[in-house]
Amino acid sequence: MNPPLSLPVLVPLLVCVIAAGLFFSWRSSRELPVSRRLLLLAIRAFALAGVALLALNFGSWESPKNILQRPWVVMVDNSFSMTVADDGNGRMRSQGASESVSVIARQAKQSGVPLAVHLFDSSLHAAQGEYAATNPIGKETRLADSLTQLLQETGATGNPPAGVIVLSDGRQTISTPASLLAELGLRAKAQQTPVYTLLMGN
Repeated sequence: MNPPLSLPVLVPLLVCVIAAGLFFSWRSSRELPVSRRLLLLAIRAFALAGVALLALNFGSWESPKNILQRPWVVMVDNSFSMTVADDGNGRMRSQGASESVSVIARQAKQSGVPLAVHLFDSSLHAAQGEYAATNPIGKETRLADSLTQLLQETGATGNPPAGVIVLSDGRQTISTPASLLAELGLRAKAQQTPVYTLLMGN
């Protein structure tokens, strides 16, 4: 049962409506013979009972089974600066990004959340199932352009990301116009897609 109002409110209201309906039905037919008045009263009673049943709504709501779950997206910086080693053991920033992606992927799998991983440098690369630390070769880092591309492509599908996690060393090699940043912020807000950043390196 899924009534539009709580039962303590709805039941007295329905009783009042039914009583008023029957009263005015009987009163409005006072010029007719008693047998005809009783017939009309019974018809009105059945109609009001049907309205009451609809208002009580004895059905049950079920969530649609075909609604797509919004995925999370991880964007990994593929620019050459990710080859820099920040500690004494020669561990590159891209290796730290690979470990972070593994942790995120494991948590997403445990939670049943779909996850897509994209590399980006001068543009956004196609999604890949897994990410392993490679030798980044991108000559530029265009994060704003890549984010815009991601939101445009996913928005066109009608299923934008639930959130975006950016793994980067933060070195934006190309300046971004303020107008593009404002447009990007509005697009992300409109799609209800928050963007989180995780800094790789010192």
